[in-house]
Amino acid sequence: MLRKKLSKNNKPTDLILQALAVFSGVVLALVLTYVMRDGGFHMEYSISRYVGREWWSAVIFALGNFVIVWEVYRYTRTVWKEYGKVWLGLMVVMLVCYVGLSLCPLGLFDSDIETLGAVSVLHQIFARGMFITMAVIGFVKGMEIFKVRRRAAVVCFAYVALAVGLGVMSFTTKVFWDLNFVIETAYIYLFMIMLML
Repeated sequence: MLRKKLSKNNKPTDLILQALAVFSGVVLALVLTYVMRDGGFHMEYSISRYVGREWWSAVIFALGNFVIVWEVYRYTRTVWKEYGKVWLGLMVVMLVCYVGLSLCPLGLFDSDIETLGAVSVLHQIFARGMFITMAVIGFVKGMEIFKVRRRAAVVCFAYVALAVGLGVMSFTTKVFWDLNFVIETAYIYLFMIMLML
């Protein structure tokens, strides 16, 4: 009874807003803790680098991500017919990658910071898979809604252009996959905002 009541009261955008709130809380908790403990915020660190420094941060990040995945899954379940089976499949792949990078924290099991262990390599594979899948989701959504909601489609295509730009930067500079904190956080925020359009 309660489950039915909750699912009826939640609009698809509410589910994404809940996921954004959890993501914001987890990221803020990690940053504030490291600022207070280590005496500074390192802009060049990625979220993954903050997470993989200690066990407690990896656990907090994973738990937060599981809530985010659940909310995005619920969102996907409610709107998939609007965007089609390809979009649905891409969302599932993206959520699997999100769970995978949460279960494989970057650097936590590495004995040497220069040499990546198997868990860190898996983390990077899942992170890259998630990044690419998010861009393809934006493209598919833009194509599906172009005739009906042109402005929303333009935002989707702008998100894809951002992803392509970051990908080109990655290829040419070889440093993108260790995104800085602000770019990585903005990319995820923009993706969730794009989902709400």
